[in-house]
Amino acid sequence: MTFLLNLAKFLLIGTSAFALVACQTTSKTAETVEESTDNFEYIQAESQAEQERLQQELEQAKQEQERLQAEAENAQAEAENAQAEADKAREAQALAEEKALAEQKKADDEAAARAKAQSDAAKARADAARAREEAAKAVDEGTAGVVNENVPLGMPTDSVYFDFDKSFIVPKFDDV
Repeated sequence: MTFLLNLAKFLLIGTSAFALVACQTTSKTAETVEESTDNFEYIQAESQAEQERLQQELEQAKQEQERLQAEAENAQAEAENAQAEADKAREAQALAEEKALAEQKKADDEAAARAKAQSDAAKARADAARAREEAAKAVDEGTAGVVNENVPLGMPTDSVYFDFDKSFIVPKFDDV
């Protein structure tokens, strides 16, 4: 405003041509100031709009980062759960294998015991067959019923021995 007052004084003092030029300059300056103000307001509004847009993009980026972080944590938790399940499955498989080995060992032990029992039974049958053969041979030789050729100490010497399930006296004991 002081500029205009000074200008008005100058116009009063100066020539009309100079005054006309000054008026034109003043109006151009006023128009330029007005245009500059409009441009400044426009630029300021554009800058504020751009800043708000960037702020929104930043907020969206933060939200996306949080979402991705949550997804990564979920994926990690799922991976840990899968690992734990795999470990449990391996442990279960190891226990099953151990149980199968124990059952196989038990079956092998039982088979060995059966084989030994069969072997012992066969040996007992063979021993019994030999004893029958010896008894039959003794009957044929006339020594049936004799438990021992030499009577053990402490046993009476006048004993008579009978064959199993027989009641007749063997000729060897006729004297007694």
